Amino acid sequence: MKAMNDAVDWVRHPKIGWFLMYPSENPFSKFILAVIVNLAGIQHRQFGTLEQCLELLIQMDPILPTVDEMMALHKNIQSL
Repeated sequence: MKAMNDAVDWVRHPKIGWFLMYPSENPFSKFILAVIVNLAGIQHRQFGTLEQCLELLIQMDPILPTVDEMMALHKNIQSL
């Protein structure tokens, strides 16, 4: 339970704006994240895909690279 309280404190940091999630392959992780963001009372959204999540980020901050560019970066990082 202490770990959950610590996680809630972390997401309540004043510089945390939005918490964006896309499905994890682990249903337990998805559930825990949903509980934490709800307890913390922060703005959050869940997405079906990473691409959908990135599209919202780009709407929020148009200076970001395109979805295709960010997906290429994501694939490069995963291959490390």
